[in-house]
Amino acid sequence: MSRSIRTTWLTLLLSLSLLPLLIVGGIFSWSAYLREQEHALEFQRTVTGQAVVQLSTFIDTAASEARLIVQTPNFVAATKGRQEEVLTQALFYRNIFDDLALLDANGKEIVRASRLGIVPHEQLLERAGDDAFLKTIQQNKPWYGAVYLSPVTKEPLLPLAVPMIDSGVGKPIGVLIVQVRLRQIFDTVANIQFGEKGAVEIITTEGLMVANRDPEMVGMTISHLTTGEGIHPGAKGGSALITHTPLVLGDNSIIVIGEIPVAEALTPAYTQIITIAALLLVSALVATVIGVIAVRWITDPIQSLAVASRLISSGDLTQRVDVTAHDEIGSLQSEFNQMAQSLSAQRESIAVRNTELQSALAEVRDRAAAQALLISENARQREVIRELSIPVLPVGASTLVMPLIGTLDAARLLDFQDRALHAIEQTHASRLLIDITGVAMIDSEISQGIVNAVQAARLLGCSAALVGIRPEVAQSLVGLGIDLGDVLTFKDLRTALDRTLTIHAHR
Repeated sequence: MSRSIRTTWLTLLLSLSLLPLLIVGGIFSWSAYLREQEHALEFQRTVTGQAVVQLSTFIDTAASEARLIVQTPNFVAATKGRQEEVLTQALFYRNIFDDLALLDANGKEIVRASRLGIVPHEQLLERAGDDAFLKTIQQNKPWYGAVYLSPVTKEPLLPLAVPMIDSGVGKPIGVLIVQVRLRQIFDTVANIQFGEKGAVEIITTEGLMVANRDPEMVGMTISHLTTGEGIHPGAKGGSALITHTPLVLGDNSIIVIGEIPVAEALTPAYTQIITIAALLLVSALVATVIGVIAVRWITDPIQSLAVASRLISSGDLTQRVDVTAHDEIGSLQSEFNQMAQSLSAQRESIAVRNTELQSALAEVRDRAAAQALLISENARQREVIRELSIPVLPVGASTLVMPLIGTLDAARLLDFQDRALHAIEQTHASRLLIDITGVAMIDSEISQGIVNAVQAARLLGCSAALVGIRPEVAQSLVGLGIDLGDVLTFKDLRTALDRTLTIHAHR
């Protein structure tokens, strides 16, 4: 039981001490994790925001240079050769364009220059249905297309169209469509690094990778990178912390992505979590040690009481416990010792009383034995008295005399009948003289009993006679209407004996 109490108390104390620590530690760890994640995301947003600024500046510069081309003095009214010359100079001056095409108000190419040279007149295209032409003419402002990779050079290109305005009427009379080369700025952005493995990537809204530090990743479609910020699979797999910063270009946009492995991004959070875990472990060990000491301090007295109680219940009343405190437990220990002392005194008293009872029991047994002896002697004496009170006296070879003396009750009457019949059977007597001289009173029951004895004797072949009927007895018999029939009667025993002997002599 003490072990169970100790386990229960230890479990309770550890639960009360460790559970709050675990809850608080878990809350702090989770808060640190979320806080560091948000800090990392915010830092990545700053990095990608700077990249977006660089991209926006570069594209704005390209748009400005495209507008400068169409705003060159006399460019609109210049000859075709002059226009080809201006386009060629713009193509190689800053090296930011891959292709330039000048369209008239009907959408037909007037001049087209590429890095391979001037396109011949017969290869010029009708582009009245292109969005680049239609939207620029309609909206009278620059138009931006979707970034794509050149099928020849795999270089990222941005379609850009600016209106060519007639200064006289202020309306577009043509459109200049250019293909802006983005490799230089994309490489610059892709080489931005934060941390050891953090990188900036650029993808389209369809998930096409158009800028990456690893050239082999360019051109791959990684759609899961567009799903949102937070912890997601990285471009090359593995968990990464990802941020999105879009750059809107007219009706289209590109997404600048900041990506860093989770293990690196959340290193401060993991450090804090490890620190908190270490503190929790130390706190748990301290709490466990204190709990064990406290539980032992509480349960050791109870355990000693349990051991002493078990020994006392087995019969050892000499057990006592040390009073270890002055509180309730100390009071319990004192009361236990008093109880043990009281039980010991009661046991001694019981032992003394038991000795006295054993002596008294021995005396009772002795008295009982003596009384049994007296009862046996009394029974033997009663038997002698019974035999003497109803004696069977043999007179002659075939004659028995049974003198009856005193008061006859039912028991003596039955005894008389029984002794008479047994004596006849044993001696084969042929005469039985029943002497009732000593009977003080005869009632109907006694008279009938004597008659029954006479008749029973006759059945055994023995004639019975009554001797010594006194006058008062005779009157009682007559008064009771007792018919003795042919039963012989004699005045006294001598007459009966003489008569019996005479009968024997004649035979």
